[in-house]
Amino acid sequence: MIKKYRKYLAYPCIFFILITIGELYYEHKIQWEKNLFIFIGSIIVIYLFAFLYEWAKKPYSYKKE
Repeated sequence: MIKKYRKYLAYPCIFFILITIGELYYEHKIQWEKNLFIFIGSIIVIYLFAFLYEWAKKPYSYKKE
């Protein structure tokens, strides 16, 4: 199941790279702890939403008697 969510890993990676480059360019100092926290948090949120979306797409099968 994780294999189908690998494509969602690109978004947090790109976001992490852009934040790091932006900090280096504008502030000349990189705050690695903050960037890694945002990176890990965004991975968790994206995977959670993707998992819940896939779970919600399955129709509920009622037990018919």
